[in-house]
Amino acid sequence: MRWKLRESLQKIGTVVILLAGRHKGKRAVLIGRHRFSGLLLVTGPYKANGIPVRRVHPDYVIATKTSIKLKCFKLPKRMQTKTYFARSKPQKSKKDADSLFVQADEKAYKLKDERKIDQRLVDKQVIEAIKRTKNAKILLAYLRSQFSLSRHDYPHKMVF
Repeated sequence: MRWKLRESLQKIGTVVILLAGRHKGKRAVLIGRHRFSGLLLVTGPYKANGIPVRRVHPDYVIATKTSIKLKCFKLPKRMQTKTYFARSKPQKSKKDADSLFVQADEKAYKLKDERKIDQRLVDKQVIEAIKRTKNAKILLAYLRSQFSLSRHDYPHKMVF
């Protein structure tokens, strides 16, 4: 399913604030749109603030006026496949007395090597683009900082 994107989310390189999930309140860079699902693809970059390449629904981000010029940005083609972000499901085995007490560590999710390689490739391109800006140190500090509201902050009166 594809959604009509807000005008503020049309430009690649826009800095967005994530509103839900594990990384809520963090700032990320918009790097594209997933071809099949229509979700946004964002990254921290991972080296800067720990956000890997993720799919995010457009309703769960706030676009800011800050943007990064991503010239010649190449997104790996395998990121556009349906199965790239899917987790592999472990095969269920028959229950026996020994398997009831298996530790959760053995069933932990393990990241694929191709995802690590792709993350490094995307991070390298985004960080190079950040370093090309005038205020690279300030922009990196901005990406590392977390968004929050205090008692007298009114989000409907803010300009992001």
